[in-house]
Amino acid sequence: MTEFVFTPATVNVAQGDTVIWTNNGAFRHSSTSGLNGIPDGIWDSGLLNPGGIFSQPFPNVGSFPYFCTVHSLSMTGVVVVAPSTGFEEDRQVVVPSSLALSVSPNPFRSYASIRYQPRGTKPVSLAILDLNGRVVRTLGPGLTSASWDGKNDGGRELQAGVYFVRLSQGENLDYARLVKLQ
Repeated sequence: MTEFVFTPATVNVAQGDTVIWTNNGAFRHSSTSGLNGIPDGIWDSGLLNPGGIFSQPFPNVGSFPYFCTVHSLSMTGVVVVAPSTGFEEDRQVVVPSSLALSVSPNPFRSYASIRYQPRGTKPVSLAILDLNGRVVRTLGPGLTSASWDGKNDGGRELQAGVYFVRLSQGENLDYARLVKLQ
């Protein structure tokens, strides 16, 4: 989300994928399913402040139009969901990419190495998010890498599951999907 468009306006995913919206604008926006400013009740992010994140899984095949409740006439998009091949490896999280970010090994058991290529001289920040977009761990980034031991900011081991690495540098954001095993 930026002022006043969804980028990309059409997102093509496979059945079972998750789409993440990030408000990269200066104003509050939403991602609300429906057409012509009329919600259909499938999802509603509520108003997201600048920097806010919302994720929505897509378990069903179809075409899902959406809009911003504040800018419903000019800010619209559609998620097109194709049938899944049935392979878990095909599942993905679709997010716009603006910085080079990679994670290995992925999936991981004890630690994951996070590598990135900063652009410019602005400081980099790294965070680990759960599926609801909540920050569970803030990492101290090095010049081009960091590592995560699967623990939260309080030092407690997190459950196995899907997490996201969020890399931010100035206005640029990038995400990588990360799977933690037991």
